Amino acid sequence: MNSKLIITVIITCISIVGLSAQKITKESGFWKNKYYQDNKLIERKEVGTLFKNNEEAQNLWKKSNFNHSMEVIFFGAELGFLTWEIVNLANHKNANTQLIGGLSSFVGVLVFHYLSNHQEKKAILKYNEVLDKKTAFTIEPSKKGLGLVLQF
Repeated sequence: MNSKLIITVIITCISIVGLSAQKITKESGFWKNKYYQDNKLIERKEVGTLFKNNEEAQNLWKKSNFNHSMEVIFFGAELGFLTWEIVNLANHKNANTQLIGGLSSFVGVLVFHYLSNHQEKKAILKYNEVLDKKTAFTIEPSKKGLGLVLQF
């Protein structure tokens, strides 16, 4: 009876040590990014829910989402300035103001796109970094005789 309990505890410990969470990878695309969790395609929202257990990764992910929202806003402004410039050029009016606004909003799109991707990458790396940490103990073969030893 006692030996069965010891064997069960050893098998449980070995299986717990062998378990690990799955890492997240990101593949940049032309229109949108693809996220994978050990070669399984997952949605952006699922990535955000995975970060709920890691506060630092979640904060970086929130910053990334904010920067992405700002990128979309600046892109909308870019489209507005472009439309306004085309209308003024068609009516033979001066379009310098629209050109300056369009260039400024384009710079905003580039800056927030870079910041969003940078924060996203940092969040994924922070999440994966926690998964790489070893446990405080390991199970190894005994150096003196037969059996397994729990090393701290």
